[in-house]
Amino acid sequence: MVYKSADGWGRNFEDKPVATTIKLFAIVLAVGFVFTAVIWGVGSGFSYWWGRGGAVQEKNSTSNFISAQAQFHRDLNAIEADRTKIQGAQASLDQWNQQHPNFQGNGTPYDPLAQQQANDQEALQGLQMGCANEAADYNTAAQSYLSADWRDAGLPDHLDPAAVCDPKIPLPTG
Repeated sequence: MVYKSADGWGRNFEDKPVATTIKLFAIVLAVGFVFTAVIWGVGSGFSYWWGRGGAVQEKNSTSNFISAQAQFHRDLNAIEADRTKIQGAQASLDQWNQQHPNFQGNGTPYDPLAQQQANDQEALQGLQMGCANEAADYNTAAQSYLSADWRDAGLPDHLDPAAVCDPKIPLPTG
């Protein structure tokens, strides 16, 4: 069996067509496998550096810069809005408690006054939880690789959810 030339392959195809076809298929398959392994190996071997380079490019992109800065301001504005809503909900609950200082309930399954008190308390707690979530989002962005460097200098680097969600405590500044 001589495969060094096209004539050798041609003679082998004439003499043993099935065996020669299988050998040719095996060679093509082996070359394809080696080529694929080399491409995959190079891609995997350099993926760390390519990944880091891609991350740096994405971090420094214009769209990331703009969206990161905007998100910090959106989060802080949402917290300020939540603080105003918390003040209103707290005032509503305080007013209800002043109007019903000795409230005991009527002992029935449906008590409109008890339901109103529960609704006011749930509204206040919901607003406080929403505010805490906004503060957590701000803190996450302040620590995130893609956004940490893009916070405006006038904004705080971290927010304490308990403090920023209490309308009696002033918001921190950068």
